[in-house]
Amino acid sequence: MATNVILPVLATWAQTKGNKRLNQQCRECYCRLPALPSNTITREALRLINNPTVRGIPSDACMGQGLMHLYRSALA
Repeated sequence: MATNVILPVLATWAQTKGNKRLNQQCRECYCRLPALPSNTITREALRLINNPTVRGIPSDACMGQGLMHLYRSALA
């Protein structure tokens, strides 16, 4: 919930209010959140990327979200 709702809303609010410090803190917090456990989408995205430097489960929430975005973009 923090990854998909709370931090994006708070960061957007901070940006509209011109609060650069809060916006930066939201981004830093987002980058420190752990990834969810590997699932079918993230495993398939990793397979589609086929990059030997990117292996295993996502290490943080940002990478997990990125993999899901790449997967959905590939299917569009």
